[in-house]
Amino acid sequence: MSIPPGGVQTVQIPGSDTSDSDESVEDTDYPSRQHSELITGRQVPSVSAPHGHRLNSGARTPDHNFLNYSVCTLLNTSLAPSTMNSYRNAWKHYMAFHQLYYPQCAPLPVPVVHLTQFIATCQHRQLKPSTITSYVSAIAYVHKIQNFPNPAEAFIVQKLLRGLRRDGAKDKRLAFCLTDLENIISYLPSVCVNGYYAVLYKAMILVAFFGLFRIGELALSKLGQNNLIQKAGIQFEYANGKVSGVQVELQAYKHSAGRGARIPLSRQPLKSLCPVRALTRYLRRSCAYQGPLFHHPHGIPITTSAFCQVLRQCVIKCNLDPKRYTSHSLRIGGTTHAHLLHMPATQIQQLGRWRSNAYLKYIRPKPVPITS
Repeated sequence: MSIPPGGVQTVQIPGSDTSDSDESVEDTDYPSRQHSELITGRQVPSVSAPHGHRLNSGARTPDHNFLNYSVCTLLNTSLAPSTMNSYRNAWKHYMAFHQLYYPQCAPLPVPVVHLTQFIATCQHRQLKPSTITSYVSAIAYVHKIQNFPNPAEAFIVQKLLRGLRRDGAKDKRLAFCLTDLENIISYLPSVCVNGYYAVLYKAMILVAFFGLFRIGELALSKLGQNNLIQKAGIQFEYANGKVSGVQVELQAYKHSAGRGARIPLSRQPLKSLCPVRALTRYLRRSCAYQGPLFHHPHGIPITTSAFCQVLRQCVIKCNLDPKRYTSHSLRIGGTTHAHLLHMPATQIQQLGRWRSNAYLKYIRPKPVPITS
């Protein structure tokens, strides 16, 4: 039986166009075309022998067209292919802006006010600060190669770029609350291809929330399996013949410096949101494969991309912003939940494996609406 990637149904997700590329924009081949235009038609002085030496009579003296071609080639070679492609893409985006707002004006040189408005347009499209900065660098390059005044050096442009970096440095991800978890879990049966995956992802969500786990500790990431929880690291605790809790062993984790950790999971009063019950139910349905804790029916580990795809679809169905509610919102939400339950700070630090008060940045309670 073949398993679809991530065990989820393929769903087309509508959204605003925030792509950094735009194939519909007219291809204006900058800056490579600028290189050729820079030297087109310019005469190169006749070649004479330096210091009185005679030229090789057998060597053909190159004409100015050949030399111009060589100059253009060297200029193109001065940029790495990836940089050239990035600059071309940036100029395409600027030309789309220019044609929309200033079609009657010459594209070069770019006035400072046009550049500031282009930056604002990019921010409105929710492009990353690094992407916008690279666009401005491309525009600056075009001006330098043409000996135009560089608008990117203007004070206001530099302040705008600094503002973008400062704003982008803020972590805008929000915390899941218990109500969010209930809603997300309720949509798992409609998102997953079968009951096994619905049980699996419910266990992953609740374990991540109440254990303050990073998703890379529950699912396979590009960094490999070093921090991945193994089935052998699960130990159940019993009281009066019933499972009362779970100890989850981590062999390594981010900034662990070779140290391991044991994370306790306790039963929760609300059965539908109890990580111990969810994990027990999942393990009863999973196969006897040893290795990573969460896996497909045939034993292959669940990947972080598969988990994030499932979570994103559920978040959208809950009418939440998928850009602000991500897999890390589970760790943020679990920390906030523990704080609201008045868990001691030292215990929160131990649970989340923080060695400082960095956990305070994860406490993000939702604002309570004011009722009249």
